[in-house]
Amino acid sequence: MSPDSDFYTNRGLCYESIGEFDKALKEYTTAVQWNNQNATAFFNRGNVYLHVDMFRNAIADYSEAIQIRPFPEAYHNRAFAHFLLVEYEAAILDYSKAIELRPDYAKSYVGRARCYSGMREYEAGIKDYSEGIRLGLEESDIFKERGDCFKEIGELEVAKIDHFVSVEVSYERKG
Repeated sequence: MSPDSDFYTNRGLCYESIGEFDKALKEYTTAVQWNNQNATAFFNRGNVYLHVDMFRNAIADYSEAIQIRPFPEAYHNRAFAHFLLVEYEAAILDYSKAIELRPDYAKSYVGRARCYSGMREYEAGIKDYSEGIRLGLEESDIFKERGDCFKEIGELEVAKIDHFVSVEVSYERKG
């Protein structure tokens, strides 16, 4: 049996899982050279680029994956790379597309909320934080960030409740 694109993609996953990102990048690059329609290899290589703070490369690879086979995780991760580059409008478009493809994608609601907050669109941020929480993403930082949005629009009592919940959730997780 000779190696093929999937072989190199799987080896890339192995290297990525143990933190050997240079080797993972090499394997994923070989995979896409073998098969330039391997959306998974582009996506995984994008994840490694994201991990090593090469955000433009990550965006390019996620874009390739999306062009081959649009799937919500690729839009979500590309949105996150845009977010890290403080490109909120582009991130919002990608988070919105991820949500369109997978309406229960709680992490995309929270990611989009963070963009709205960064743009000082606090009401939109509150709406998306709330949807992420409703969908089951109950992490302390999400309650704190939603509370910060409430504080910014002058709803101090609601902000206080979210900040207290944030502390409770954090304490329960350490428990």
